[in-house]
Amino acid sequence: MRLGLFFLLLSFVSLYADEAASRIDALLERHWQEKGLSPNAPASDEVFLRRVYLDVIGRIPTLEEARAFWADSGADKRARLIDRLLASDGYALHWFNYWADVLRAQSQLTRRGHHAVFCDLIREALRSNKPYDQWVREMLSARGDIFNAPGTAFYLRDTGMPLDNLANLTRIFLGTRIECAQCHNHPFDKWSQMDFYQMAAFTHGNEFSHWKKIPLFRAALDLVGPYKGPERPKMGVTIENALSPQTFAGMVWTGLPLKLPHDYQYNDGKPHEAIKPAVMFGKAPPAATGEGQLDAFAAWATSPENPRFTTVIVNRLWKRLFGLANMEPLDEIMDSSTPVIPALQRELESQMKVLRYDMKAFLRVLLHTRAYQSQCVRGEIAAGDSSHFTGPVLRRMTAEQAWDSLVTLINPEPDLPNRVMHDYLRRSRAIARDTILSQRLMSSSEIFEGVKAAAATYVRNAQTAQRLQKELEAARAADDKALAKQIGLQMTTVENNQRDAVSAHLIRPAAQKLAAKEKRSVAHLDGPDAGLRGGDLLEKVGAEHRDATKWQDLLAPEMQRRAIPEASRDAFIKNRLSMYTTYLRASELDQPAPGGHFLREFGQSDREVIENASADASITQALQMMNSSLIPRVLDPWNALMLDLRDESDRVEAIYLALLTRKPTAAEKARLKDASTEDIVFALLNGQQFLFVQ
Repeated sequence: MRLGLFFLLLSFVSLYADEAASRIDALLERHWQEKGLSPNAPASDEVFLRRVYLDVIGRIPTLEEARAFWADSGADKRARLIDRLLASDGYALHWFNYWADVLRAQSQLTRRGHHAVFCDLIREALRSNKPYDQWVREMLSARGDIFNAPGTAFYLRDTGMPLDNLANLTRIFLGTRIECAQCHNHPFDKWSQMDFYQMAAFTHGNEFSHWKKIPLFRAALDLVGPYKGPERPKMGVTIENALSPQTFAGMVWTGLPLKLPHDYQYNDGKPHEAIKPAVMFGKAPPAATGEGQLDAFAAWATSPENPRFTTVIVNRLWKRLFGLANMEPLDEIMDSSTPVIPALQRELESQMKVLRYDMKAFLRVLLHTRAYQSQCVRGEIAAGDSSHFTGPVLRRMTAEQAWDSLVTLINPEPDLPNRVMHDYLRRSRAIARDTILSQRLMSSSEIFEGVKAAAATYVRNAQTAQRLQKELEAARAADDKALAKQIGLQMTTVENNQRDAVSAHLIRPAAQKLAAKEKRSVAHLDGPDAGLRGGDLLEKVGAEHRDATKWQDLLAPEMQRRAIPEASRDAFIKNRLSMYTTYLRASELDQPAPGGHFLREFGQSDREVIENASADASITQALQMMNSSLIPRVLDPWNALMLDLRDESDRVEAIYLALLTRKPTAAEKARLKDASTEDIVFALLNGQQFLFVQ
């Protein structure tokens, strides 16, 4: 019964996509006739297959996936492939890269745990296909603890910079550049500085949490202030260290009014004047007070009636598939901005609203259009010129598409998640959550007494630490490396003693209160990871996942199927474990990748500013493709491509299918019949086709 309903629903979805796609194609054809343009010829199955894989899941198809598509003789095989790709794990893996670039999501700044939460927020929204308006609304209205309201990570991304955050969200979600008006009236648009401050007043009262802003901890600090005992000199740093987990743990509505700057110079306000919130365009939301104004702002921004919210998202998704938006630049819309095809713009916005901001459903419609399934536009389109969308624009792969496609040639399971990363984040987050919750169960006097006891250890260790520091400087001056190392270890022991004192007098007592209240195991008290700090926990998790004994049974069927000799199986398992931690999809690695990594050399965004990725070619990219360790990894005998080639009778054809998703021409086969596998792979990877999306 359920299976029948599923196929019935799938049939309805495809039927709607075809009908909606036909309306788009009709509008495009009318526009082409008006402009005297001819439609591009339909794309071949080979071109469509590679294009749709790269656009929907961000990588080339595997040799097996390509052959399965070509073996399918059904008239609806393209529609079924589109559905399968949109429903696959690869969809979220690929589209994460785009939204992480737009939202500037990072995971590198581990001292602030909200960065990892922000990345997971994006992943989960894409995996669950959360409606776009709901996703944005939850972020803009978020306040409270980050564990209960992960959308607060959006505001925490611009910690301490609420005005910059307002400028960013207005650009990202409403396609309007208002940042100039933060300091003065906009020189090229109609926005005044007052407009900016009235908009910012909606969100200004939503501030990042700091332990000093929480009444309980502020009361404990007030007890520390007048204390005159011998521990007093170290009590400030002790309470700071003990309660630091509470900082950046979410957003707190303080309701502090936003005031005009001291140098405000316009006639519509005075310096330091408190500003009431007001929207910059569209229908004003219902009047609200307190934190309710945050909900009112989020509802206004994401409303179908908002004149720019829907405009921006349909242009974003259209551009991802066609190479250019119908309204460029899509994040600098002015009253004078005009779509290339106004009727198309109205139709796209209407469909997005009908589909209730379901991004997958909207993409499905675009993927079904004849325009998308046509040959690409090969001529270069200069900046400022328009595309008339007779087909998608020929473009280079993004950094992530290039990396993920190479991973497909290396890793037999290219869409495998980074199990070590996700397990580590899950377990470290449990420790952080329980630490934060447990500290809030203590009274201010209990915190004060715990701080005093822990500070006593700091005082006792202070003289020792000073002595060791002088001895370390002397050892370094004498170039006595052995002695310097020994002293360094002693200093580490002193530091650990101080942390242990905080744990004994503040962390553990608080955890015991939480365990007693909720009658459960507490992660940092008696859980399996209790007592482990970041690096130690990561090492433990990594060791658990690298345990070869656990993988022997899991990989046994594949080794049997591929006829891996018994003597080579240990090497096969070792290689696969290395692959599962290193050669993973770009979205499963650090965000962004560290400097010098293939991804960064190929233009991955540093995530410091909105959409900072680059698809431009460079000499360093050419050197990466010719000289980096990636090519040898592609040619490793235990990796995906070489394993697939072991039993191939037509080696040249199989390599072309795996790398370019097409068969070689007769001339290419004749020219390469005596070439080595290594030479053919190297030539195709460094040729003019591999790095382009046709």
